[in-house]
Amino acid sequence: MKKNITSKFAWAAAVAAAMSLAIPAGAQEFDIDEYQGIPFNGPHTIVAEEGASSVLLAEDFDTVEDGDAAAENITYYSQQAHNNENLRSTYRPEAIVRIADHPDFLNIGNTSTNDYLCYTIEVTEDADFYIDTRVSSGGTGKFQLFIDEKAVSGTVSFKQPEGMGWDDYQTVRVNGIHLTEGKHVFKWVQKGGMNLDKFIFIYAGDYLTKHEYDVHVPGYIPAYAYDEQLDEDIPTYSFAQLGAGDQKDFRLAGPDYNLGISGAGTDDNPYRVGNTTPGDWWQYTVTVDQEADDYVVRALITSAVEEAAFDIDIDYVSLTGGIEGGIPCYTGGWGFSDAKWFDVAENVSLSEGEAVVTFHVIGGLNLYGIDFSSETASTGVKDIKSERNTTGGFYTMGGVRVQTPTKGIYVYNGKKLVVK
Repeated sequence: MKKNITSKFAWAAAVAAAMSLAIPAGAQEFDIDEYQGIPFNGPHTIVAEEGASSVLLAEDFDTVEDGDAAAENITYYSQQAHNNENLRSTYRPEAIVRIADHPDFLNIGNTSTNDYLCYTIEVTEDADFYIDTRVSSGGTGKFQLFIDEKAVSGTVSFKQPEGMGWDDYQTVRVNGIHLTEGKHVFKWVQKGGMNLDKFIFIYAGDYLTKHEYDVHVPGYIPAYAYDEQLDEDIPTYSFAQLGAGDQKDFRLAGPDYNLGISGAGTDDNPYRVGNTTPGDWWQYTVTVDQEADDYVVRALITSAVEEAAFDIDIDYVSLTGGIEGGIPCYTGGWGFSDAKWFDVAENVSLSEGEAVVTFHVIGGLNLYGIDFSSETASTGVKDIKSERNTTGGFYTMGGVRVQTPTKGIYVYNGKKLVVK
């Protein structure tokens, strides 16, 4: 079983409604043929070739056939420029956007939360890209990126280094995203005070061939080999601090797929999933190669949080019986030298075939991996016993029973069920 990473991002209809790329009511997908924007100083070609970098200047956002003034609320919106005519520019005098003169280039300034700019781009072929964004701020700036109204980043936050001001620009890299050949609408949304200079699309290859996780039991499951969310209606993780780790380029599908991956392990354990928050969970689809009833399950963890704890499910049934408070896992520090193995369960029965392993964070921790070991193979398979009975009712992924499920994902009779 190989788990290929693809770029299936959650639909951002609420953001689109608030920030107004016009999407027809009831539409399920963005239709680029109905988008009224046209390139300014285009075409803007994103080249998919080894060593290629394609520059998109911030001030060259889309216009419309009737001119820049008519493009407001279609290809751009700027709150401050809308309310103050003195913030218009000579570069595009009809555009209701602050295009400021920096000593070396033009830039977008005087931005406010939820301001946005749209750009029509042409991608030469299917490929993956990093996006380097040139930005400045008076303190902390934030932004988010979209392709065809689907988020391809979380909210990206950056701090202006000490001694640097609004005229001092830095490069913030957004993790690689997958773009298909043809025309797309690229969108920047301001989430916190910042100036914007340009975007640089850097060819990164094809991550579908770079990250294929072949995870088998018995064996060791690296923490970073969690499932991709291949269907936006069926989540495979819930993680509060997406993209918060220091290995932001390791999983190339954007911050929404990087569950706080950081380094500082060993050759055998080079990465960990960290920056966790109580309530986080993620899952691994594994292949069980040997049927046995004596599997021992352990997790390698560090934590400096005294309340640190966790739980593990197999096929949505808790291995611990859903014990109150989970398995305590305080180790006294965050470094790999502080890592300890914690016993989860023994005499666990598994059949050959595919299984879903879900890790639940109850108190802040770093996870390096989960180990399944078995001394013998057996043809007599026992059921996994659990006091967290998931039959005869609906349960959240956190194991909480609900009487009347609303839209979302639940466990029902031991199976994942999506209520739409």
